[in-house]
Amino acid sequence: MNPKAFGARSRVIVAIGPASPDPAALIAAAQLAQSAGAELAALFIEDINLLRLAELPFAQEIGMASATMRRLVSADVERALKRQAGELRHALAETAHAVRLEWTFGTARGRPARVLLEAAGEGDFVVLASTAVRTLPHATLASGVRSALRATLQAAKPSRMRTVAAVLQGSGALKVLVAAQQLAQSSAADLMLFLAGAQDAEFLAMVEAWLGERGVAARITPLPGLEPAQVAQLAADEDISAIFWPGDGVEDIEPEVVALLEAISCPLVVVR
Repeated sequence: MNPKAFGARSRVIVAIGPASPDPAALIAAAQLAQSAGAELAALFIEDINLLRLAELPFAQEIGMASATMRRLVSADVERALKRQAGELRHALAETAHAVRLEWTFGTARGRPARVLLEAAGEGDFVVLASTAVRTLPHATLASGVRSALRATLQAAKPSRMRTVAAVLQGSGALKVLVAAQQLAQSSAADLMLFLAGAQDAEFLAMVEAWLGERGVAARITPLPGLEPAQVAQLAADEDISAIFWPGDGVEDIEPEVVALLEAISCPLVVVR
């Protein structure tokens, strides 16, 4: 494990394991960490609902091989989660080490969005998987994590994304724009910018000037509202691979983030 030194660079924080069933989120996080020169901070988030279920006296499970019913015991659940975390940590370690990517791995309990948002500080990125994606069995997930990381981190060229989108609003718009452009460039993706709300001409001129100074091409379109259904429809219409979202605070943004993750089908990157 590579500990983060005081004053070190930004982190890309992502859940790994059952709380993040879609390997696409880990792929986006790894590529963003590489392109931004950031540390990849992976968190195995234990399913708090499963742990609570195991504490109930009537909780039972069906054996995969025997198909017999047996009592669900908290200690068994704890051991299974620990084993899963170890397997996923090993999958991350063996690949990240090969490309000298700084990384950390930890475990936590709680609601995934809240855990990740609370773990992030100013300048960090939080990559969250859509909850609309079907949860994979652990064995498949561990294999998917390993193969996804190898393909992404060890390839001569990073995995190509289709379109990277960024929602620009408020004082954090420039941070969101910079991060989205870095990922789009590293993955040879198109860049699409959504101007949220009633942005004035001065704001648009600032964005266009930033793009022009760097020779960056982007499609710019207004986004009248931030309703999850509207954002999800735009993401589907434009075949978007990842959406960058401004996100200061935890209490204020968590409900918004959870609603978005239930509506979209691609990773969401919250820029702190």
